[in-house]
Formats: sequence, C-alpha cells, structure tokens
Amino acid sequence: MKKLVLAIAFILVSFGMNAQTFIGGGMSYLGDMGVEVNSEFGISDGMLTLSPSLDYYFPGENVTSLAFNFDGHYNLGDVEDTNYYPIAGLNYYYFSYDIPKITNPYTGETVGGGSVSDGKIGFNLGFGVNFPITDSMKLYGEAKFVLNDYADDFGIAAGILFNIGG
Repeated sequence: MKKLVLAIAFILVSFGMNAQTFIGGGMSYLGDMGVEVNSEFGISDGMLTLSPSLDYYFPGENVTSLAFNFDGHYNLGDVEDTNYYPIAGLNYYYFSYDIPKITNPYTGETVGGGSVSDGKIGFNLGFGVNFPITDSMKLYGEAKFVLNDYADDFGIAAGILFNIGG
C-alpha cells in the first residue's frame, strides 16, 4: 500500500513540473458518500489530461473504504467555456474492516478483534465536465462506472479545482 501511494505521488510531481496543473477536491458517491482529492495534468496541448484522485468513503462504523483512481480525459473542446470529456482509467479499491471484540457475558471470555483488509484493481469508464469560474479556478462534475470486484457501481463526483501551474 505504501509503495502504491509513493508511486502515485511521484507521478503527480513528475507531471506537475511541465504541464498545466489543477488540484482540488470535492464530494463523491460510490454506494456511500465520500470526499475526494482530485488533480488534473494537461498533456498533448491540452487535448489529453491525466487525472489521479483519491476518494475516502464513509460506509459505516469499523470500515475504511478508499479508491485510488488514475484516469485519462480526452477533452472534446469548449462549448461556451464549458469543457466536456470522456473518462477511461484504472482504479484500486481498498477496504478494511476492524473486527470488534466481544465479551461473553456468561464466561467473561473475550473473542474477536483484529482486522481484515483487501484491495482490487479495476477500471473506470464515464463522462465529465469542467466549467471555469476564473483563469485559476474551475468546477468539475463526473459520472462514471467503476468496474471492480468490490465496487461494481455507478459513481458521481463534483468539486472545485485550482490552477497551481502551467
């Protein structure tokens, strides 16, 4: 898990040095509500954009649910300052469940405890839109199918991105 996070951080820094870079976040939904940290790195004269993101969901007590996404956008062009794009990419969906300890009221014996975790790689397919507010700030909205053994579902996300370079 640490190696995956370090690899994503390296990719973010590498692309951010020579491209138009936006970073921000918002809300997401994939079966449960969540928060998202999102970024966009323009490549190929702005026609292609790489968009890594991290979503943290709130499924309930004792459960941690994360999605790492590495999406590509093909910008279809601006229509009245609004940019539309199809989405294709990879995701890594991770969850962990903390098993609560239970005490037998008759014997006083404690059982349970520990945790279970796993993750799976999958695919994202969808469509998105960017609406610029200023030269350094834009709103985004995305709808995509997440195809993964743990999260075959339709997800949405919306938020704001800030231009930090390029």
